[in-house]
Amino acid sequence: MTRPLITAQTAAQIAILIALGFTLTVQLAFADTGKTRAQVRAELAEAVRLGLVPTTEDSSLPRDLNPSAYPPLPEPMGKTDTRKDCRACASK
Repeated sequence: MTRPLITAQTAAQIAILIALGFTLTVQLAFADTGKTRAQVRAELAEAVRLGLVPTTEDSSLPRDLNPSAYPPLPEPMGKTDTRKDCRACASK
């Protein structure tokens, strides 16, 4: 008679380890972002001040309906120099 490769006890232990690993992965995926309630409220207040929170049923932004009532949006952060500009600076 041949012995099975994996016993029932070993299979149960492997299943438990896989379940624990899955549970840990799910918990890490839904971990707290680390923002405090005050930070979230400040971000919301800033979005309302800039007219970025929809207030109508069709989801129109207040700044789109009345742009002069809101301050200009800050410039998005990103690349400011083109590849051509960088090459021109490097050749100087």
